[in-house]
Amino acid sequence: MQGDRGHLLVANVGSDDVSVFAVTAEGLSLIGTSPSGSPAPRSLAERDGPVCVLNTGKPSINGFRLADTGLVPVVGAEHPLSAENADPAQVGFTPDGRMLIATERGTDSVVAYEVGTDGVLGAPVAISSSGPGRVVGWDPRHGRGPRRELSRGPRAWSRCTA
Repeated sequence: MQGDRGHLLVANVGSDDVSVFAVTAEGLSLIGTSPSGSPAPRSLAERDGPVCVLNTGKPSINGFRLADTGLVPVVGAEHPLSAENADPAQVGFTPDGRMLIATERGTDSVVAYEVGTDGVLGAPVAISSSGPGRVVGWDPRHGRGPRRELSRGPRAWSRCTA
């Protein structure tokens, strides 16, 4: 759900695109569908117009702007992750919007990008995680640290600090 609660953004891993819906009192209305920029979009984040899509087919983050007709690609806004085997899981902006965070299960890392005033991402900084399990996500809304997968099955998730 977009910050103003006026749009819902959906990553469509099967068709390699992102759908943008308008949220109205009557329900959802499809505004448009845009290619995600790379195969297999898994996660996306929006903050005041800029949208970042995390792709797993070619581990990368692609940048877009939210427009009336859907998503518009930002030229030069494809950013590789830290490794080909990154196996990315989640992307999100920090609460203040100054950083974009991506989690990489394959490298057991959290990758941080500074966000410029124009929405363009800076160079990635990979932070290796420590502890049992592997990093699978994080909760940007409440300032909680990364979540780890400790085992398979019920109650397999744990919150921890990287």
